[in-house]
Amino acid sequence: MSDNPTGSITSGVCLSPGSHRTTCLDESRTKQEFVEETEINSLLQRWERTGKLEHLADGTPQYGDFSNVDDYCSARLQVAAAEESFLGLPAKLRSRFDNDPGKLLEFLEKPENVQEAVELGIITDPAAPAPEAVEAPPLAPEPAPGE
Repeated sequence: MSDNPTGSITSGVCLSPGSHRTTCLDESRTKQEFVEETEINSLLQRWERTGKLEHLADGTPQYGDFSNVDDYCSARLQVAAAEESFLGLPAKLRSRFDNDPGKLLEFLEKPENVQEAVELGIITDPAAPAPEAVEAPPLAPEPAPGE
């Protein structure tokens, strides 16, 4: 083996045999203009001055009633079932909503879209009379074992 390690642009890490030193001979893709804003001591000094970690996203918290969601797994299963139902719709109907289940849900949430949804065959007409319930005949009792 050679004592001169070679670098790899894909991994960025090159270990020389028998050494803990890393050497990379490839051109660096690190942008040096961000050294000051990414250096840990600079980040901590700014935090001490302002009390805020600026590198975190400034997203607005979202609040809601999520009590009907049991856990993460159940929520993912509900999303998967909804996506599967959406994919079961005809392609022309899915394209009407840009192949986005969220756009279909937005459409269905608006009361002014009920008639169009009925015409598209997505829902049944809420004004139509409900079909009459048909009673099933009673089941015959199963014979006891040994009879």
